[in-house]
Amino acid sequence: MKNGDIYKYGGFQDSNYETVKAFFKKHYELDLNKEKVSTRGWCWGESSWSGPELELKNADQMAFEIQATDIAQVVPTGKNEVALEFHVDDTRDPDDESLVEMRFFIPNEEYASKLKDELIQKSGAASGGGTTICQFLNIPIVLPRGHYDLDMFRSSFKLRGKSFDYTIKYMNVSRMFMLPKPDSVHVSFVLGLDQPVRQGNTAYSFLVMQYDKEREVDDFAINLDDEELEKCKLQKVVNGEKLYAVMGQLFKHMTGKNVVTPCQDFKASNGYNCVRCSHKANDGFLYPLKKSFLFVNKPVMWIRYDDVLAVEFSRADSGFTQTRYFDLKIYRKGEGQPHDFQQMDRSEYNGLIEFIQKAGIRIRNLEGSGLGLGKRSRDDGSSPDGSPDLGDDLPSEDESDDEDYEDAGGADSSSDEDDADEEDEDAASDDEKEKKHKHKHRHHHHHHSHKKEKKRKS
Repeated sequence: MKNGDIYKYGGFQDSNYETVKAFFKKHYELDLNKEKVSTRGWCWGESSWSGPELELKNADQMAFEIQATDIAQVVPTGKNEVALEFHVDDTRDPDDESLVEMRFFIPNEEYASKLKDELIQKSGAASGGGTTICQFLNIPIVLPRGHYDLDMFRSSFKLRGKSFDYTIKYMNVSRMFMLPKPDSVHVSFVLGLDQPVRQGNTAYSFLVMQYDKEREVDDFAINLDDEELEKCKLQKVVNGEKLYAVMGQLFKHMTGKNVVTPCQDFKASNGYNCVRCSHKANDGFLYPLKKSFLFVNKPVMWIRYDDVLAVEFSRADSGFTQTRYFDLKIYRKGEGQPHDFQQMDRSEYNGLIEFIQKAGIRIRNLEGSGLGLGKRSRDDGSSPDGSPDLGDDLPSEDESDDEDYEDAGGADSSSDEDDADEEDEDAASDDEKEKKHKHKHRHHHHHHSHKKEKKRKS
């Protein structure tokens, strides 16, 4: 087309060629030429641009074409490698297959860098598309680790780091959590993604940002109209507001989803809403929310109570007769092995038991755990109902959404029952999904085919 768009039509028979050729000659004075297609099965060739399309040819025969607008992410996986991730059509039939990823190996580093820049520019992955709404600078991200600048656009947001850039559509964000850390210094903002982002060969289904709780924004410009700003309860220029609160409000508005905060029905011995523990070799925090368990930071584990078959408590392995730690095993429906959360302090036992019973979750060995039930004490000397001062920016879940959001001036404090209405997920962990690609030769490519979250190389 004159504006650069390309439309493709298929399903023609050989006998239709002369008819179609005559039509274009008569009405548009255009010649319809035949182009040979490579059928050798070679996975290398020479690339070139034809308008908005990247073409790869083998011996002057067309191997394939890629529309730049179909590219969602351009990820450099090495000095000589570039990975392309494609937009997934959410209207497709679940049984349909679609191309989700392709990788190129380019022997010449200079050309590899040039091709990467061209792909980013032509696909629009550089800008995220549209006018910039706002920009957050130097945001610490725990998963995937690094410091990034975050640009928010109308339909997507972009993370710009030293080595990796990610453009993520708001519709790809499935759930959000704003979690105060027990160190009284940091707040974590967790984003769950339907389609994971990749850093090298590792896929991440959750992003975990971590801010200083007291970090504020000054002279922070927001490019939204007055009506949208009123919905966000923000001004054109924000001064003196907490960073995490402003970001939570903007993400709630742009995604149309609630930001879940900790459940006030559970209090740990230190007054916070989480329990320190370890999962496998990773130290972290388990948050018992209203409708789910959430473990952060690595890997992020999100387990809905509706998916829990039962839980089991056990005394932590120790050479001593008495131990101050216990373990919690969570059995999910349809899974043979439990999720183990270990090294929980004994002082958290009674509080967890009480909360889990109120949540209606079956406890397999309540009487046989060997830990006993006793009065829970607090190391800080506060009362069982006491809690450290978190300020007004993180309201509790048991208030209404509107009051929370207005009073907090920050992230919405909704329960995670909204997530329960969304599609069921068989797994919600951010366990690293590693896929090795070792076939490397002159400018070759790998195809990945998507079928029900599965990939196939051809």
